[in-house]
Amino acid sequence: MQIRYVVMGFLLLLLLGLRFFFYYTSLPVFQNGQTVHLIGMVQNQPKLQGDSQKLTLTSQGNTFFITTKQDPQYWYAEKLTVQGTIRAYTHGQQRLLSLSYPAISINTQQNPLAKFSEYIREKVSETYTFSLDNDMKGLLIGMVFGIQQNMSTRFLQALQTSGVMHVIAASGMNITFIAGLLLGISQTFSHRRFALAFTLLGIIFYTALAGFQPSIVRAAIMGGLTLVAGLTGRQSYSLLGLFAAAIGMLFFNPGWLFDIGFQLSFTATAGLFFVKPLIDRGLSRVVKKDNILLADLSTTTAAQISTLPILMANFGYYNPFSIVINLLVLWTVPFVMLIGSLAAILTFIFLPLAQVTVYVVYPLLWYFKTVVLWGSTIPSVWQVNEFPLTLTLGYYCVIVGLILMLRKQGNN
Repeated sequence: MQIRYVVMGFLLLLLLGLRFFFYYTSLPVFQNGQTVHLIGMVQNQPKLQGDSQKLTLTSQGNTFFITTKQDPQYWYAEKLTVQGTIRAYTHGQQRLLSLSYPAISINTQQNPLAKFSEYIREKVSETYTFSLDNDMKGLLIGMVFGIQQNMSTRFLQALQTSGVMHVIAASGMNITFIAGLLLGISQTFSHRRFALAFTLLGIIFYTALAGFQPSIVRAAIMGGLTLVAGLTGRQSYSLLGLFAAAIGMLFFNPGWLFDIGFQLSFTATAGLFFVKPLIDRGLSRVVKKDNILLADLSTTTAAQISTLPILMANFGYYNPFSIVINLLVLWTVPFVMLIGSLAAILTFIFLPLAQVTVYVVYPLLWYFKTVVLWGSTIPSVWQVNEFPLTLTLGYYCVIVGLILMLRKQGNN
């Protein structure tokens, strides 16, 4: 049985390798000095440097490194139209494409689902405005819809320097948070298969609420297939579901391998299956009784451990205390998302009750904002321009080694 899985895995990887080969050899070749008109997606969270910002854009299968002015600020997963002159150069063995201060505009072409989602956001935003200031409203909209809106420059900078900008980015990582909380709640009151089915429905609903943004859809597919495989009752099938989803998506679009939304979704979901059980085992020695808060804490901690290098490399700043800051605030995210989503639903059912529901989440948002502003005042913060790949690989080698060692000890 195991040999069959190994052979199947080898064949899948071989097919994926061939797909990558033909994909990248068929991409259009851009020449140095060529004027281009591109429509593409921002691949990472733009990094602010001096009076400029740097971002990467994917278009026509190629990655373009763009330097532009700080105002207006762009965001991960935003769709842009770019016109400028390419500078092609070689770095090591890589051929890189860059544009310096091109003409940029936000692409407003939307599919019907996105337009419907925008209508929902506008109505829900009015509900949030009734009870919250701009920063808290923007924070809640970011957590529920995965977009940046209405927050002050000071608070946005605080989110970056504290290392928690990822909670309001459409990275799909929040899918992991809400899935972990829903699983924790439903497993407390029901059997495992019902809990998995309930969580799957929650993921589908959140994806629709967030407007079917590509990064969130990818995270939902990955998490959804993993949960469906888990309905069989065997964890090994869940892991196969995760890897099958990842390979299937990369076969469809190999360029997603370098998209932080895909990377965060995969590593955070993997953390649920490899890291979270070890944390739960440690917590069970301290607290014997099932506890929803502890279940959520183990979920967010597992997600942080499994995604740390990706977050550091892509969200602009490294704060040595960011792990502590994340631990202090991330436990609130699933609860804020659930209550904020409930308020969004009630907006279209009974508006006064929706407004009251927003008041329920106010203390959590105030706590989150207070901790983030405090964390941003810690002086030991520096900007990360390039996070070495070797350090990332080394980190994951250490994590895998620790997982294998702790699992072996648990089996003895």
